[in-house]
Parts: sequence; C-alpha cells; structure tokens
Amino acid sequence: KNIHTIYFEVSINDNPDFTRKDSIVISNVIRLELEPTDRSIKLKWSKYEGSNFESYLIYRENHDPLIEISNINILEYEDFDITLAEVKNFQIVVKTSDNLNIVYGSNIEDGESGKYVKIPYFVTKTIKDRHRNKIYAIVGDDYSADYGLIILDNNSEKVEINSYLLKESRFSDLDISSDGKYLYLCQKWVDKITRLDLNSFEITSFDVSYGGWGIHKIEVGNNYRLYCHRTPPTSGNSSLYILDGTNGNKVGEYYWADHGDIEFNIFNNKLYHSKSVTSNKILIKFSVDNDSFTHDVVFAPDIPFPRPFLLLSEDGQHLFWEKFQLDKSLNIIREFEENIISSNSENTYFSDGIKLMTFDNSETVFNYPLFPLSDEKSNEIFMDDNSIVISKSYQPWTNVKYTYIFKFKTTPVQY
Repeated sequence: KNIHTIYFEVSINDNPDFTRKDSIVISNVIRLELEPTDRSIKLKWSKYEGSNFESYLIYRENHDPLIEISNINILEYEDFDITLAEVKNFQIVVKTSDNLNIVYGSNIEDGESGKYVKIPYFVTKTIKDRHRNKIYAIVGDDYSADYGLIILDNNSEKVEINSYLLKESRFSDLDISSDGKYLYLCQKWVDKITRLDLNSFEITSFDVSYGGWGIHKIEVGNNYRLYCHRTPPTSGNSSLYILDGTNGNKVGEYYWADHGDIEFNIFNNKLYHSKSVTSNKILIKFSVDNDSFTHDVVFAPDIPFPRPFLLLSEDGQHLFWEKFQLDKSLNIIREFEENIISSNSENTYFSDGIKLMTFDNSETVFNYPLFPLSDEKSNEIFMDDNSIVISKSYQPWTNVKYTYIFKFKTTPVQY
C-alpha cells in the first residue's frame, strides 16, 4: 500500500562496465476490487486517506477516464458500456491538489462481464423445455464438422452442458410436444424424423419418402400431429405435410408452400405459415381439422423482403412477423421499429435483440450489453426463472466455430 520506488539493476558477470540501473515510482494508495455481473462490471474501492483529494478518475484499458467522481465517499461504479466475454483492466487514480509528479493509483485489476459458457460448436437453434429447466440446442449448419443435439441445464448462474446426443445427424429444426414427452427433430436432404423420449431418452426414427429433400421446419401439434415443411428448392414451392407422430405416417398434405417459417398454435389448432419470397410476401392462417389444409386468413402487408422467421407467444394469443404484432386471427395490434424475436411466457417482456421491453407499452427496461462482434447466428429464449438465454454463434475463420451462451436477469438496472 502507498507510494513505492522500485529499483532495477542488471549486470553481466558482475562487470561494472556492463551494469545498468533504473527505477520507477508506483502507487497503491487505494484497494480496487471487481465484481463481474451478467451484463456489467462493478468496481468497488477503498476510501482515499490523504488530505489532498480532488476526485477519483476511473480508467479502463489506460484510455481516457470513464468518469470523474468528486465525492470522496462514493466508492462504487458500475460499467455497463463493455463488451461481454472480453477481459479488460481497470484502475482508479486519485486526482490530488499537489503538484508532485506522482500518480496516486489503485492496483490494476482484470475482469470480464457476462454469465456465459463458451462451447466449441456452432449452435443454429435453441428451444426451451416448458416441463424441465432445460434447453435443447441444434449443433451444426450445412458446413459444420460437428453436429447433433446438445442438452443444456439452466439450474445455476450459467447454463451448463448436460449431454450431447445424436452426433451422427445434422438437424435443421426441432420442437417439443405440448405434454413434454417427446422432442422431434428433422433434417434437410434426409428423409427421416427423429423422436427423442425426454423421460427415457429412447430414440425412435421414422423413415419418410420425400425424394431426398427432407424436412427443414417442424412443429408438434395436438395428439402428436407433426406439421412439416419439406426442404424448399432454390426457387419454387414445396409441400407442407401432416404426419402421425406416433408412427411417422403421412396423413395430410398441402402443395403450395414457399420458403419461410411455420408455427402451430395448440390453443386454436391452427397452423401459421409465413412466406419469405419477394413475389408472395404473405402470412397464412390454416385450419387443419380432419388433417386437411384450409385457408382461414391471409395477411399481406406491403413490406420489403421478409426474413424466414415467425414467432408465436407461448399462450397462443400473439404472433410476431417482421415488425408487426398480430392477434391469432392476423389482425394488426401494433407495429414496431425493429422485429420482435422473443417474448416471455407471462407476456410481460419481449425483445427485439437490442433491448428488453415491457409487453404492454414497449417501454425499454434495459438495453442489451455489447456482445462479441460478428456473430453469424443468434437465438434468444426467455426462461421461466425470469432470465434470458442468448446464444451467439461464430465462425472467425475456416473450420473454427464456437458459440457463446449468455444468461441475463430480466430485472431493471440503474445506469
């Protein structure tokens, strides 16, 4: 503690002609401690004891001070403007009233923010288990060397890998039956549906015949009905199928589906299909009674090229497509500046991937922290413990892929 002069001496074979000496003055007048949180770093330091105090200067990475604090009794600061999972060093410097050429500083501490796990796999999609505190993650895109299914536990501050299954299969989509018994997975270019019993972990495969196109989207409806979208060609349409999830038999078909996404609403037994093609930018609500497809409503706004993403709230009352919030009959409720990508089960929060907002009036609860740059795939899930789990997948160079999985609390913070 305090001011110190450190002396250095170097010599060769004790020869005075080859001896050099130098010294530096360092200080450690206050004690700095760091406390990383899920989206910040909290700095806490001891009170300066000298009589020449003017202010505390907080430094990160030796750049310009983040802030100057003139009250000697304020001994905490929380840094939210920091990229998650990046190590930064911090120091508190005491600005004094004397003119001595001495820096009155604290110890220099390294810290990183974020409650996360980094895994050496490329995660393409995640879903939560509403009956267990778990997350299921598909590993591997069309060009990955690793693929399969990862099961994550959500029982601590960070998610943890529970198991890694089905490593021989490159899956494109997955969904869970409403009773939580089965997880169904599909594959592009492979005519097979995989069913995983989430109680016994028994694996069943259903071979289907779709000319080698496979299935790229799957939804599980009531009574284990599977609603599947055949992998579409580069251009043109492809079929929607209804399968019996107990044996894989096809029981219904619709021929005129396009690139896009599907969501099944178990509360009104309707299937929604969004089309992400420039010539047919529409959202369709299907009735599927008696395993046949019937157009109920078509929503066709004047929008630019839509993304192949459709979100249905957990209670089945709201759909989010592009910048629209719709009711289950496809009537517009409101329009946003950004696309909504996730909402929680109680409909109290939702997110556009940039900020957490209140569901009722879209007020910002907090802005998301800075993530590591250049992610190629992002997924976001609201868990039932009032947390948000966000996965960010990266390919920084050829044959190197990994994923950060961050976990946030949804409680507001004071900046």
